[in-house]
Amino acid sequence: MQDILFVGTKKNALHGNGKVGYFFQYAEPILNRCGLNVFKYESFDALEARISQHKRAVVALIYNEEESFEEVLNTEDLCSNHLERFLLVHPYKTGQIVSSKAASNEAFSKRGINVPPMAAGTTALGKVFSNVIQGSGQAVSTRHAGETLDERRYNTAFINTVHSFRGKDYFVSLRAMCVGGVCHSVYVRCRPVDEGNPSVHAINTPLEPDLLNYLYTRLVIGFRDYINEICRSVGDVLGLGFYSHDLLPCADSGEIYICETGFKFDEISLKHHLMPIKDQVVMADLFEGREIIKAAHLFVQQAADLGFLSYKKPPTALGV
Repeated sequence: MQDILFVGTKKNALHGNGKVGYFFQYAEPILNRCGLNVFKYESFDALEARISQHKRAVVALIYNEEESFEEVLNTEDLCSNHLERFLLVHPYKTGQIVSSKAASNEAFSKRGINVPPMAAGTTALGKVFSNVIQGSGQAVSTRHAGETLDERRYNTAFINTVHSFRGKDYFVSLRAMCVGGVCHSVYVRCRPVDEGNPSVHAINTPLEPDLLNYLYTRLVIGFRDYINEICRSVGDVLGLGFYSHDLLPCADSGEIYICETGFKFDEISLKHHLMPIKDQVVMADLFEGREIIKAAHLFVQQAADLGFLSYKKPPTALGV
C-alpha cells in the first residue's frame, strides 16, 4: 500500500472551515481500492507524533487559505526533514495565491487567463465591482464613473452577468470544481437582480428547477469547452489540488472570467441548499457523492502522472 496523508490544522481539523464536507465518506473507499493507504491527521501535532511511520507519501494539506499559514509551513518543514520522498498538495506558495483575490488576479492575468481587469487609482473610470481582498461572503459594492474607490479593497471592472429567464433578470455565477487543471463538475448559482446585490452565493439561488436547468443548459453545456480551458490554465498555475473556481459569464461579450478561486474538496453549501429539489435539477454531481467519486479518481491519476503513485485501477469505473 502507498500512503496518502490528509493533514488538517489545530483550529479547523479536517473540515478546513468549509473546505471538506462528505469527501472522506465517498473518497476513502475508492482510494483504498486504488491500492492506497489513507491516513488522516487533524493537525500538525498529530502528524508530527506519527511521522516516523511514513517514508514516502502524498501529503494533502487541508486548511482555510484566509487564516494563518504557520501550521502549513511547519508541516512542509516536517515532511522535508523526515520523508524520503513526498508530494505536497496545497503548499504555502499556492495558498498565498488563492488567499488573495488581488494575488490570484495578477497570477492568472500574467498567464493570459481571463480575469476582470483591475481598477487602479482612487477614482472609478467606469462601473467598478468592489470587494474585500481576502474572504468570501463579505460586503460588496458597485461604484460608477467618477465615484471614489477605496484602494484597500479589491476593485475590478464590473462584469455584467445578468441573464434573463421568463421576463426576470438574474445575476449569475458558475462554480467549477476541479482537481488540478481538470474540471469535473460545474454548478449554476444565481440571484434576482431586484435584490440589488451582484454578489452571488448558494443561499441566494432560487429553488426554481426550470430556471437553474435553463441557465445550466445555456451557460454550462453551451460553454463547457471554454470552461475546461480556463480550468486547465488555472491548474497550470496552481498545480495539483482540490479547487473551486468562481466564473462570471458575461452577458455582453459571451466571455467567461474567473473572479475567485479557493481550496475545496467538495461543494457542500449548494448541495444542502438544493436538496429539496435534487430530483428536479440537472446538476446531479452535487448529490450521492458523484462529484467526490470523480475527484478521487482524478486525484490518484494525476498524482500517478507526476510519478508519486502507482495507480491501481479499481474494479469498476466509478469505484463503487
